[in-house]
Amino acid sequence: MTIRNTTITMIALAISAAIPAGAWAQDDEASPVRVYLPRTKVVNSPTLKLADIAYISGQNAAMADKARGVTLGRSPFPGEKLTLARSVILARLAGVGIDREDVQLSGAKSVRIRRDSSTVASEDFVEAAEAFIRARISRNNISWHLTRNPAKLNIAGQKKISLRCSETGSPNNGQFRVSVAVVDQADHKELGRRNLVFKLKYQSQRATATRDIWPGEVVSPDNAKLEVIMIDRKNAEATLPFGSKAIRHISRGSVITAGHVARPKPRVLVQRNKTVRIKVTGPGWQIIALGVALQKGRAGDAIRVRNVDSNKIIVAKVDDSGDVIPVMARR
Repeated sequence: MTIRNTTITMIALAISAAIPAGAWAQDDEASPVRVYLPRTKVVNSPTLKLADIAYISGQNAAMADKARGVTLGRSPFPGEKLTLARSVILARLAGVGIDREDVQLSGAKSVRIRRDSSTVASEDFVEAAEAFIRARISRNNISWHLTRNPAKLNIAGQKKISLRCSETGSPNNGQFRVSVAVVDQADHKELGRRNLVFKLKYQSQRATATRDIWPGEVVSPDNAKLEVIMIDRKNAEATLPFGSKAIRHISRGSVITAGHVARPKPRVLVQRNKTVRIKVTGPGWQIIALGVALQKGRAGDAIRVRNVDSNKIIVAKVDDSGDVIPVMARR
């Protein structure tokens, strides 16, 4: 986890006279207030007081207590660093009536302050979102990639957190949007969130010519091959051209599209005014009758047929053998 390196230097608003050199590092144990500054300090409150960043003592207990309560402004934000100079401290003490002559200031010339915090890294958000997507999209013919890495999130204090994901948009137009909330496990309060957008890829197939295919040739594994590809949008199952006839020249290596081929029409199995068998089948039995086709038909076509015995006209479906199976009766 990385902490943002931003340094903010606070400068006193006005110090009318130069500060005597002895005021910064007196060795006078009898000073009313003694302030020792460490080089670095970690704080956990949003507002800084002198007691939060320095060690304070002195002969004048009331004045020392007053110095402890002097406010120095806001604390650094989580992930931010702040540098506080001696001049600022002396100015703030003077503002509450503690003159610089009454202060023995020792230690570092400035204090580097940072907020006690924890960080949720960009990778943590991505990992949680991808686990959520895997649970929602279980098919192995879909892949995805993140469009933009989310920013890290710095949180004040050391907290136990959990990441909760929710879908913020349906996976249409090739996108899947996930909102990842950072929740404090102690009080279930949301501490922040990041929105991630993933681009979806769908597996599909296409056929390419392995040699030149000329008009009239049937597309087959002898002159074409299948390739697995990933596409941006979910579409219907790809219609593969095997068994179709080329209607134009297809160059070697070209992707074979619907505009290159045409499906041959199935041949006519039943001719008009010809006798056909009317077939009705049930579990363990079959009835055969004769009829006259009133229309020509291919396999799968529904045509009108006149039953020779009853003289009734029925609608029947042509099967692959050229027989017809009644669909509905007509008077």
